[in-house]
Amino acid sequence: MLGQTVKREELLSTDISTLLHRLFWEETIRVFDPVHPQFHCSCNREKVGNMLKMLGQEEVESALAELGELGINCDFCGKHYAFDKVDCAQLFASDSPVQTMMPPSGSTH
Repeated sequence: MLGQTVKREELLSTDISTLLHRLFWEETIRVFDPVHPQFHCSCNREKVGNMLKMLGQEEVESALAELGELGINCDFCGKHYAFDKVDCAQLFASDSPVQTMMPPSGSTH
């Protein structure tokens, strides 16, 4: 309701701190520094490959037989990862264990 009392000319010619003081003169006003959010996606080829390993070799080979190549898109940033038969064979040839949970990274989407 208080915002409706401000005229168009007042909005265009008056600075924000003055407007806030006029509208909320009975309150203690705290103005915070602006925060500029940034998008960062933590996807990478290794994580996608680990996801394929969690599906299991039989499932991946079945999908490869049907599709010829596996294409995975990140739901957050849209990056495309392509895995052919050679790529998938290398995934399962390594003896590195499959991690079922990723450690917390500190970055958010």
